[in-house]
Amino acid sequence: MDHFEGVVLDYLRADRALFVNSQCCIQLNEGSNPDISGPHWYCDALAVSFKEQAAFLC
Repeated sequence: MDHFEGVVLDYLRADRALFVNSQCCIQLNEGSNPDISGPHWYCDALAVSFKEQAAFLC
């Protein structure tokens, strides 16, 4: 993680209404191992806002 990624995560985590998960794997096909289950991507940060009822990918 570079410095700027950490700054963004710290900023997001300051809001207690957000759930933040770093390095979230998004895979199209269900499976226990994304390397063999098909297409997948790693998102630097996933933030879920309970206040706005929305999810944000960074």
